[in-house]
Order: sequence, then structure tokens, then C-alpha cells
Amino acid sequence: MLLATVFANNSATRFHVLELKTRVFELLQQLEASGHRAYIPRSNVDYAISVGVRLLSLRRVLDASDDGLQANERELALLNYYANSIRNQITTIDSPLGSYRH
Repeated sequence: MLLATVFANNSATRFHVLELKTRVFELLQQLEASGHRAYIPRSNVDYAISVGVRLLSLRRVLDASDDGLQANERELALLNYYANSIRNQITTIDSPLGSYRH
């Protein structure tokens, strides 16, 4: 859901993997600092992001190229659906992602 949130809020942005991991990690830190809990598989953020990217890419929700990863514009509704599952937590933190768009 964190991954979907980053892509839903930056649908026109192509992310290199390191930049994407940084964004997700920052969002996770903001959520945790606000008292929210997140389940991270294997307690490994890097692993969780890698698996999320792989699954979203296999479902063609993300477009992967040598230039990085970008939301597939035909799948924005699905990304927004996933991102909405944590929307109420994000809007409670002081973050650029707090200005979540539908």
C-alpha cells in the first residue's frame, strides 16, 4: 500500500529503484512517527519493496524500463484503490503525501 501510494501520488514520475525505496521508506517513517503501525514482510523494508514492485510489474500496474518504474496510466484506478486503504493514516501526517488526490 505504501508503494501504491507513492505511485498514485506521482503517476507521471519515473522512479529509479533507489529513489523509489527512499520515498517509501520516508513515508513509512512518517507513518510510524505518527503512531501508525505497518506490517513489513520479514521485517525487511527493502525486501517488501522489491516484492511489491515485482508483483505490481507482473500485473502490469507498473511499467518497468531501463529508465526506471512508472505507474501504468491505464491502471491508475487500481493504484488509487490500493492507496486508499491507508489514505486516512496519510492525511493525519504532515507530509506532501498528505495532500492525497483521488
